[in-house]
Amino acid sequence: MNILILTNDFSSNFIKKLKDNKKIKIITSYLYEDIEANLDLVFAYNYDKIIPEKYFQIPNIGIFVLHSSDLPKGRGWAPIYHSIANNYKEFVISLIKINKFIDQGNIFLKLKFDMPKMINNNNLRNIDESACEVVINHFIELCFSNKINKNTKGLKQDNSKSSYHRKRKPDDSFIDKDEKISKSINKLLATSQEYSSFVIIDNIKVYLNAKIEKQYKLSDINYIIETYI
Repeated sequence: MNILILTNDFSSNFIKKLKDNKKIKIITSYLYEDIEANLDLVFAYNYDKIIPEKYFQIPNIGIFVLHSSDLPKGRGWAPIYHSIANNYKEFVISLIKINKFIDQGNIFLKLKFDMPKMINNNNLRNIDESACEVVINHFIELCFSNKINKNTKGLKQDNSKSSYHRKRKPDDSFIDKDEKISKSINKLLATSQEYSSFVIIDNIKVYLNAKIEKQYKLSDINYIIETYI
């Protein structure tokens, strides 16, 4: 089985692990122009380009998108940030088939787990990466067992239940120095080392990072996979 992963993140550990699977051939690219007729599957992971419709029907099974929210809820930007900042009780990764509307394709799989308490952005991102590996491997096995093919429809999203995460802005990292920590902790945890939270003291930005004593792994968490085929 020939698989292309379209991504901005070529260093992902799960992509390296997928390449060790002798049953499949994995290639990675940032260019959707690399979608060719010899491919069985294409997965878009951490990918910021819009794929033109003329490519949708090229792979033998299809093009699928990983999105870290409980679609149709949480369409849009920065789902990991919003999951923590909004204190969501559950974290979900949805695997959808691409269509012309962003994040609105039919749902094929969902991996779900209860959000650990006091988890920061970097830790949840690492768990998300491991969970995406589980989702892709599960989906590939469904394809090998002929439970999924080009004609499998999946579950149509209910647009009446949709919600959208807006794009993060620099001001989202601002924390009021006079605000109680219990009120601002989720906002602090939601920011990453790359885009740190900050307070302003005497007109000077002071950057903050939340280092958590407990670092979780996917193996520490009970998760379920729901299939919609």
